Amino acid sequence: MKEVSLLELLMMEDEALFNTLLSFLTNYYKDVVYFRGEEVLESFLYAVGSPVMLVAHVDTVFDRPPREHEIKTRGGILTAEEVGLGADDRAGVYAILELVKRGHKPTILFTGGEEVGGLGAHSASIHLMPSHVAYIVELDRRGEKDAVFYGCANEEFRRFVLSFGFVEALGSFSDISILCPAWGVAGVNVSVGYYGAHTKEEMMFLPYLERAMKRLEKMLLAEAKFYEYQAPRRRYKKKRGFFVKGEKAGDVRVRRATLDDRNVIIELNAHQKSKYSTRFVAVSYTHLRAHETVLDLVCRLLLEK
Repeated sequence: MKEVSLLELLMMEDEALFNTLLSFLTNYYKDVVYFRGEEVLESFLYAVGSPVMLVAHVDTVFDRPPREHEIKTRGGILTAEEVGLGADDRAGVYAILELVKRGHKPTILFTGGEEVGGLGAHSASIHLMPSHVAYIVELDRRGEKDAVFYGCANEEFRRFVLSFGFVEALGSFSDISILCPAWGVAGVNVSVGYYGAHTKEEMMFLPYLERAMKRLEKMLLAEAKFYEYQAPRRRYKKKRGFFVKGEKAGDVRVRRATLDDRNVIIELNAHQKSKYSTRFVAVSYTHLRAHETVLDLVCRLLLEK
């Protein structure tokens, strides 16, 4: 089959990309499953390989993918400021394909709908039970060498991942937030070289992407020991109609929250301006719930009542 370039991946609609990935994987793997949901965002593509599972999502937050003339390359940095590049997470998709072409054969999961709450990952958690998988690595993190564990508290797995040169960081949500607890296997989300995710100023740094792939190659060559998903201990504190989640929940005071057409607008006290963004951002309630995490601070308006 014709090899798919990075630019071609960036320019594809989700469904076309799923079909391209299906064609690619069937040339390298014997066992490939393409689950087509009622919507493309609920779909996933799965290939059975080694005990290490690599995960990336095909959807982006932008209305449409960039066209070739809109993608600019300068000094190993890609941008598409007119419409948004979509490196989150086409960079992860590209990295997985490159690792396969370099001779590695991990188990692979490509999902849809990560940006709207992990719909494809939810489908996979229901329809798959990959009992042979030792641990999961998602390629869906900004930066050069971040490693985000979300709610996985397996300290042995943490030390294993960081031994390859990654640095632990905090994050909000990705597909492994759904997959790891569902399957009982530890997982981590690692950097694939993009910055400015969810903005039209998003950039993909190709040297950082290459360094990430080299670290991942070392992981794939190491012994694949099983690491169990271990949930962290949790505490919840209720403050003035909000749940604040985290070990230091008492450090945060919510000054005001309003509801406008099911958008939640949260404002923090003035004394916290140095620690938190001073912009007041409206997000959908679905988005807020989907991006909850144990490590990050999330204020939940009690809309269910």
